[in-house]
Amino acid sequence: MTDANGNVVVFQGRVRVCWEEKEVAMVSEFIDLMAPRWNGKGERPRGLLPVPPEVEATIAKQEARLAREKNIVMTPEARQRAINAWTLEYYYEGQYVAHRSTANGVEVLAVGLEEIGPFLRAKSQVELLTIMTELV
Repeated sequence: MTDANGNVVVFQGRVRVCWEEKEVAMVSEFIDLMAPRWNGKGERPRGLLPVPPEVEATIAKQEARLAREKNIVMTPEARQRAINAWTLEYYYEGQYVAHRSTANGVEVLAVGLEEIGPFLRAKSQVELLTIMTELV
């Protein structure tokens, strides 16, 4: 399958078949082979991450689905958390990342255990309270 730009998109994850709604299949995850985490081209962005259009589109679809199917309206805070999480996955899936949430999005501070260790040791206790380190 290809996206709007003709790039190959490989689907993975669980497939749900729901015959009552006459829905054949629904995919829970996809891999965009052109995403920086997969294509290996150049440096991944650091600092405040730009939100990829694919993430914005996916969030909009999920918001519409939640409103339609469950009558749930996503709060601005929940929307921002989802955007931050999916943006990190878009750029850094499978890597350890030290990051923090800001009013303008997610900020990447260090990537990889070799870089994260010295970075965190140089921070004060107060600064450490705002930094999250995780395997994305």
